[in-house]
Amino acid sequence: MFSRVIVTLCAVTWAVGLSGCYSSKDKWEAMRPPVYQVSGMVRMDGEPLSNAVVVFKPEEGTYSATGLSDASGQFYLTTFDDRDGAIEGTFQVSVDRVDYIPIGPEKGTSTDGGTYLPPLKQVRVTPKKYSDFEKSGFAATVMKDESNSFEFDLTSN
Repeated sequence: MFSRVIVTLCAVTWAVGLSGCYSSKDKWEAMRPPVYQVSGMVRMDGEPLSNAVVVFKPEEGTYSATGLSDASGQFYLTTFDDRDGAIEGTFQVSVDRVDYIPIGPEKGTSTDGGTYLPPLKQVRVTPKKYSDFEKSGFAATVMKDESNSFEFDLTSN
């Protein structure tokens, strides 16, 4: 009889504990502000710009959002989870693409007998002004229940 009471109490305690503690969100996720889907297009000189890093910096607050454009120039922003979007608000926007090209021999041998890859040179694809939030001339406002689709057209000169 005593063991049956103990087993019943343990089962009830376990069930109550799980019902009160279980949540589909952890405590950090529960503290996040809501985000809204944001997508867009990046073009340079009228052509889609791939591999461009798009950054939305909020005018107020601390949650920036970033995205990377694909081959068609399309991007989706991420704040917390992949492609989850951005928080509501007004943002300054930067767009930047830098490529790296190898310089020197394709492969070489170091003094200790190992091999090394060639050094890389940074080559800016987009004009520097677009990587500066203050100088880019781009801004965006993300709103709840809106399409939040933006287009950014850059010029190479």
